[in-house]
Order: sequence, then C-alpha cells, then structure tokens
Amino acid sequence: GVKPISDLVRKHGMKFGLWSAPIMAHTESNLTKQHPEYLVKYADGSGKPLWDGTSAHCFSGDYAKRFTQTLLGLVDELNLGYVKIDGGLFVDECVVEAHGHPKGHSEAAQVAAWANLCESLRKAKPGIIISRGWEGEPGLTAYQDSGWFGDWAVAFRPEREADRRLVAFVAR
Repeated sequence: GVKPISDLVRKHGMKFGLWSAPIMAHTESNLTKQHPEYLVKYADGSGKPLWDGTSAHCFSGDYAKRFTQTLLGLVDELNLGYVKIDGGLFVDECVVEAHGHPKGHSEAAQVAAWANLCESLRKAKPGIIISRGWEGEPGLTAYQDSGWFGDWAVAFRPEREADRRLVAFVAR
C-alpha cells in the first residue's frame, strides 16, 4: 500500500500528499461501473464525456459525501499534509434530481459540496494544504491554498467561461 511511502516521506521531514479528480472517472473504472447514478446526465439522457475516456461526475449529493468521507479517511490513515484536488469545471445542466440539486441547475450544488469538502479537510487536519488546478474560479479560490496553471493553454476554452472579461484578458 501507500502507507510505507507516506511514512518514509514524513520521516524525511516532508509532507505527503495525494492527487484526485472527483469530477471525472474513466468510463471503465469501478466507480463509474458500480455507480452510474453519479454521472452527469442531460435532459436528452446523454452524459458528459470529458477527455481520454473519462466521463463527468456530478460532485454533489451522495457522491460528494462519499468522496469527502473517503478522502477524510485517507487524510487520517496516511497523515496527509497536502491534497491536490482537480475539481473545477463543474458541469451545469445536470438533470438528476437525486444528486440534490434543482433539475438542470447543478453547478451551485457542486460549488457548495467543494466548500464543504475543504472545510471538512481543514477541520480534520488543521494546516493541510489544499491545492486546486487551473480550473479554479474566483468563488472557489478562497478555499484553496495554492493552484497551478501548467495546463491552462491546453485546457482553456473561452466558450465555457462565464466571465467574458476574463476571456478577453486571457485571449490577448
């Protein structure tokens, strides 16, 4: 398992961390196969394919609770000092009401679940460093300690950004 690596890293005075992307999983993953109810679904019944064979998961409701509890368990078990959580680009317009959001309006619930995840991590492990990827929007950055923009040029798509002022600035 990973525990011996975590112990060795901390023995050398460093923080051990994990990376995860709760907004997506490969279509052939155990998560997607065992819990298709976590997938984003549109009114026409289609899902949201992302990239490299992954599909979008709606980070709200039972899925967000399960992810949060799993990560909190790993924080405790591995004595994590750092988590890198790619969790932006929350997909709106999901119609699965069992996810705990109004039909067709899923982004706000996912942002609230992200805030809850970060608050839960900080309560469980004061001082933990929470990092987020390039997709962090201004409303979410208050919950993270760092972010990175290494793949911004590859992933940035102006048509999906809500703030046109940002699009105009970045596109220059």
